[in-house]
Amino acid sequence: MLRLLAQVPSTENQVVDFLLRFFMIVGLMSLRRSFMKFVRTLFYMIRPPANLKQKYGDKSWAVVTGASDGIGRGFCEELAKDGLNICLVSRTKEKLDQVAAYLQ
Repeated sequence: MLRLLAQVPSTENQVVDFLLRFFMIVGLMSLRRSFMKFVRTLFYMIRPPANLKQKYGDKSWAVVTGASDGIGRGFCEELAKDGLNICLVSRTKEKLDQVAAYLQ
């Protein structure tokens, strides 16, 4: 980076030189940060999912609130695929019984 700063053409005004170098450094830091975010996103997309049953053991439990609809139900389905014990929590007993029957 110092070589890059040394290659910046010099002007007669020292304030302009300082501002050019300052904004170049800020720009390079911003590009580095964006690149690292991109690499981190790729890593999380590529890595295999964690095996929760192996990680926490056979006797582990997952408590899912809002288990009768939407995201909660989706979590229940994924946890059931992994073979975890699930404690379902919902406001309506009828929907809760339907989800419990579906998961068993």
